[in-house]
Amino acid sequence: MRLIVASSLLIVGVVSMGVLLTWLTGDYGHAWAGVVAELAIACVIYYELEEERASRFLSEVLGKPYEDREDIYHEYITAGGQTLEEKAENFRKKLWNNGKLRQKCDLQLAHFSRLHYMLRWSILHRNLLVQWFPHVPIRLWVMLSAYIKEVSPHRGEENEFMQIVLQSLGFMEKKGLKPIRIYPREGREPVEISVDHLRTLRSEVNSLLQTTRQ
Repeated sequence: MRLIVASSLLIVGVVSMGVLLTWLTGDYGHAWAGVVAELAIACVIYYELEEERASRFLSEVLGKPYEDREDIYHEYITAGGQTLEEKAENFRKKLWNNGKLRQKCDLQLAHFSRLHYMLRWSILHRNLLVQWFPHVPIRLWVMLSAYIKEVSPHRGEENEFMQIVLQSLGFMEKKGLKPIRIYPREGREPVEISVDHLRTLRSEVNSLLQTTRQ
C-alpha cells in the first residue's frame, strides 16, 4: 500500500509541476512534453519497485518457510487417520501436544497472510501467490482445517489465509481441478486430495469465513 501511495504522490507531483510550468511560462508544448517525460520516468521507477517486491516475495516463499512445510507435511502424515477429516483431527491433537510444531503451523498461516496482504496492493503482481503456488494454501487448509476451525473464532487472524484458499481454489477451478498430493519424507506414501474433495472445500471455507466475520 505504501508503494502505491508513494507512486501516486509521485505522479500527482509530476502533473502538478507540469501545470505550474505551463502557468508560469505559457509554453504549453514544452511544459507538457516535460510532464510526459517525467511520467515515463515515474512508471519505470514503479515497475522496478514492483519487480523488487515480486523478487522478495519469491525469496520468502522458497526460503525457510519451505523447509518448515516439509516438516509439517511429514508430521501430518504420521499423525494417522483413514480419511482427510480424521487426519486433520489427529493432526490438531498432535499440535496441542507439540508446541514447536504448532508454532511452525501458526507461522505458516501468518506468513501467507502477510504475503497476501503485501501483494493485494500490487498492480502488476496482485495474483502472483495464487498463480504460482495455488496448491500450497490448499494443502495447508486440508491439514490444518480442524485446528483453524478451533482457533479462528477466538483470534480471527486466519481470515486473510482463508481468502487465499478461496482464491487458490478459484484459480485451480479455471485451469481444471486435478488431485493434489501431500508428500512426506521418504518411507511413507503421500496423501492425495481428490478432485471430489477439492469441490467441497469452497463451501467449507466460505462457511467458516462468514462465521468468523460476524
